[in-house]
Amino acid sequence: MTGKFIGILCILTLARLGIMRFIGITNDEAYYWVWSRHPALSYYDHPPMVAFIVKVFTGILGNTPFAIHFAGLFFFTLFVVLLYNWSREMFPEPDALKGTVIVAFSPLFFLGGSVLTPDAILSFFWVLTLMFIYRALKNKKSVYWYLSGISAGLGALTKYSMFFVPAAIFAFLFFSKQHRGWLRKKEPYVFLLLTIIIFSPVLVWNAGNGWASFAFHLATRHTVSFSLSRFLQFIISQLVHISPVAYVYCWLAFWALFRKGFSENNWTIKYLFFTSFPLVVMFTAASFFTGTLSHWPAFGYLGGLIAIPTLFKANKKTMFKINFALSLAIIIIYTVQVFYPFVKIKKDPTDDLYGWNDVGRQVMQISSSLPGEEFLLCSRYETGSQLSFATGQEVYVFQPGHITAFQFWHKEGEIKGRNALYLTHSRYFTPPERIYNFNKITLVKEIPLYRAGRQVRTFYLYYCEDFLGVRS
Repeated sequence: MTGKFIGILCILTLARLGIMRFIGITNDEAYYWVWSRHPALSYYDHPPMVAFIVKVFTGILGNTPFAIHFAGLFFFTLFVVLLYNWSREMFPEPDALKGTVIVAFSPLFFLGGSVLTPDAILSFFWVLTLMFIYRALKNKKSVYWYLSGISAGLGALTKYSMFFVPAAIFAFLFFSKQHRGWLRKKEPYVFLLLTIIIFSPVLVWNAGNGWASFAFHLATRHTVSFSLSRFLQFIISQLVHISPVAYVYCWLAFWALFRKGFSENNWTIKYLFFTSFPLVVMFTAASFFTGTLSHWPAFGYLGGLIAIPTLFKANKKTMFKINFALSLAIIIIYTVQVFYPFVKIKKDPTDDLYGWNDVGRQVMQISSSLPGEEFLLCSRYETGSQLSFATGQEVYVFQPGHITAFQFWHKEGEIKGRNALYLTHSRYFTPPERIYNFNKITLVKEIPLYRAGRQVRTFYLYYCEDFLGVRS
């Protein structure tokens, strides 16, 4: 690694450490922490890797927001190092460095590397797999196929979208004349077999739970209907999260990858095209028909982004400066909003990062003053996860019509007849009587959350006596 790259990596790391040190955890991070307290072969929302990583890092660094954020930073740093080294195998070093910087300072990747998500972990395994297979094709060494199978399997234990990579690899082998012979050899199939074997705990869990997770991702979470406005919202989100200049140039790069890959028979360029463009097209097309989150196609942009400096040499310097300035501006705006909410947003998601320690302390104080042994209850997984992390206690969550991981751990019969402390707040306000049957419900406390001198949220704590069950 060059001194320039090490310097940029240090800047990236220190910037994230500065952000991570002073913020609480996101709702999803709290959710994954709860998973880590319920070890399983897999979970309803995702495979088990993120829960395992949370368990490891909190076991070493303690049950703190920093420990969970640091896990995300750890994998993001590995991702950037791998991406740079792989890029150097394909492009001249200056272009490899610029391509890596475009990715690393893209708002989606920069901000995503400051928190722990399955995508932060997957980024490492995704690039590692692509790099191993690239080396297998370039050096004609079987060992890289086997290493890629292990890497892809671990990626599949992180998130289902990892299976795009084997599909893309086989498509590339079919359309690349000089590599089509691999389809008659055992190595690609051993690669696929290793991936499935390592992924098998997820299959076992799903088989024992009515294939619930597969059904959720393939069907139940999607409402299919054509919507032009949803597509436009998705495109705007991509322009912001990738950065406007990089997003436009990435699509131009996809066209150049296609043209050069097929007309010039450049297999490296063709490899980047097959392992990137189809994923972006798939999610872009899907946005016409169903809700598509902005980060879902993220890894599909990698092939286009890292190739930009090589493909567009004429205006590279100007484009690079403008893109970097815009990316930095978006990152700064978002970071300032996290620490000082200067933009008034209805139901601002950055509010989720604050107030939970105080809420947890007051909930436990009230619990200790009550005569019985109350269980903690919420109506949404976000609130239940944050409350569980803040108190270190088990929290029960039942959401009629909406399945979460909580329903796989808890049954109504466990708490029938007991008293509860129920927490909700103004962003997701749901009074307990709307969901749960109790003999008596009393609002015992309102806890306001202030940021930048104004009240942005109110928490409501109820004492609920004699749990009778969940309303149908």
